[in-house]
Amino acid sequence: SVEKPIAAITTALELSELTISSLGPASSSQLLYKVLNVSKKSRKAKFKFNEYIENIPTLLFERFAIDPVIEQYNFMFPVYTALKKYYEIGNELAWCKAFRTATGLSDDIELSPIDLSTQLYRESLLLKCFK
Repeated sequence: SVEKPIAAITTALELSELTISSLGPASSSQLLYKVLNVSKKSRKAKFKFNEYIENIPTLLFERFAIDPVIEQYNFMFPVYTALKKYYEIGNELAWCKAFRTATGLSDDIELSPIDLSTQLYRESLLLKCFK
């Protein structure tokens, strides 16, 4: 069983890889919710955004296709931007600052796993539209 923060990221990426239409299946939210419900239980209902990013195993970063279009539209791809900054910079304070500068968003907002997963899923589908 996978930890919820990691499951939120991997589930979104895997569902987006399987999606062939630009809108995705009508049941995408339910699918994400179902998978996250069977992942390892956590005492926390929400996690800070930077906790999601910093808890991703290094091996998973190889799966992220960090497209150059993300750099042009950081505000449209906040999760991908955070992943990119963390992967490039690594240091907690430095990547958080770079993320805030690039997106104008806070790195310490609290999100439920389903909210983060849904956001990353939508970003992944949007990224496919640029190709």
